[in-house]
Amino acid sequence: MVKRNMHIFIDLTIIIYKNSLEKYPQNKELLSWKVAEMTFKKADEERDKDNREQLYKGTLSYSQKAIQLDPQSIGGHYWAGLAYVRLAELAGVFSAVGQSTGQKKNLKRQ
Repeated sequence: MVKRNMHIFIDLTIIIYKNSLEKYPQNKELLSWKVAEMTFKKADEERDKDNREQLYKGTLSYSQKAIQLDPQSIGGHYWAGLAYVRLAELAGVFSAVGQSTGQKKNLKRQ
């Protein structure tokens, strides 16, 4: 029940922030990374890998909008960085790096 309520809360928050983007263009940078933040949180709760990937890409898109509006946007850079990490995890990049490090150690022993 709590998880379901959290999903509803996140979805409603995303809708509110997206609507606010149109209503308050003077706050577009802040609202863009806030949408990115909530989209990221929704992705973290998603079980389906393809949906998770799309949500992380959405996080990246809104983060980049914030960065375009303000290249110094801390929120934009923060959520973009997290989205890149999660996308790399989904692609198996970190496990591949870890495996290659392990193989390198094995080769040095021989």
